Amino acid sequence: MSDSEIAELDSNELDESSISEELMLFTSREKQLERQRLQDEIEAYLASGGMIRQIPVNLRADPPKKPESNYGGQPI
Repeated sequence: MSDSEIAELDSNELDESSISEELMLFTSREKQLERQRLQDEIEAYLASGGMIRQIPVNLRADPPKKPESNYGGQPI
């Protein structure tokens, strides 16, 4: 489905099920074109001085916190 076809759809028709159905209907050619577009964008970003850093899989933004117990914390 092209961008112009998506733009023509009524907003009432864009529920979750119709979107997932449309995504499943992409042909392998359309998928390949999208992959190529993404690769071209990455190459342009890198050529302009951009840098891609690979983040370790086990790195977390929020380290786990020590569990807190509120048992018996209320006054009698």
